[in-house]
Amino acid sequence: MSRFSFEYEFDEVNVPRYGDGMFLDGKATLSDNDGDGDFYVSDIDIGGRSLDRRDPLDNYLFKEIASQLYVSQHAASEYVDAWNESRQPDPDRARDERRDHEAMGWM
Repeated sequence: MSRFSFEYEFDEVNVPRYGDGMFLDGKATLSDNDGDGDFYVSDIDIGGRSLDRRDPLDNYLFKEIASQLYVSQHAASEYVDAWNESRQPDPDRARDERRDHEAMGWM
């Protein structure tokens, strides 16, 4: 089974250390940590470019943004809602399986 992930859009994340701070907008991929609804930040995209954690500046930005997402009630709430929704049974699955079984002559 593949792990669940959710793309979370953030805006105006403040990164200190640069004068009055720098505000960034982007997307973060929040991924399932261990199946209990907790997440970890697996990727951050700013301006269409994924942060490369091997680059010192990108790594710094990744850590700063991720640390803010981990304490964000909004990010946690959005993630839990999406995670719970993904665990709901597919209402069309039984119909799709029945159609497939009929097509294969199993019914």
